[in-house]
Amino acid sequence: MFCNVYGNPGIARAVFEGAKLQNNQLLMETAVNYFLSLKSLDFDDLQLKSPTICHGISGLLLILNAMERDTGLREIGLIKQRILARLLSVADFEKTSIYGIRYGFPRKEI
Repeated sequence: MFCNVYGNPGIARAVFEGAKLQNNQLLMETAVNYFLSLKSLDFDDLQLKSPTICHGISGLLLILNAMERDTGLREIGLIKQRILARLLSVADFEKTSIYGIRYGFPRKEI
């Protein structure tokens, strides 16, 4: 029903927020339906390769958390739990960088 690709969760959240401000029930329902469609989606179809907040799995979790809070829908919470379990399953807690990603800025010489 929905095209589930990279970027759509953020767009659906923005649509939900805008529709809520306009009291547009149809658009709110459309956005909610997008999130509910994630339950039947294969995780790899999300095209999220990073565990990070910005453009990654953790960012999706924050969006799902906000949607669950705003809608009270248990189904969204279950989707969130499934994605969180996947995120934790790839973590390596024995290393300094649990996801194998090191972020930093090059030192600028003065």
